[in-house]
Amino acid sequence: MKRTLVLFTVIVICIVGTVAFLHYPKKTEYNILMQNVEALAGGENLTPVHCAGLGCVDCPINAIKVKYVVSGWSFNE
Repeated sequence: MKRTLVLFTVIVICIVGTVAFLHYPKKTEYNILMQNVEALAGGENLTPVHCAGLGCVDCPINAIKVKYVVSGWSFNE
């Protein structure tokens, strides 16, 4: 009886540990990966970009819909 109770307790602890491990969110690795991909996709071009108004053009700064996107203001181009 005592041996069965100990075995049952160990099995329950293993099941609870497995379920907790499988449902633990691993968002830190995903966020770091996405920041790295966005940094690589952004390029090395640091020209200022200004977005104004509400419209149907995607703003490259925050990906909202705007009416105007003004880029430039650089002496290098």
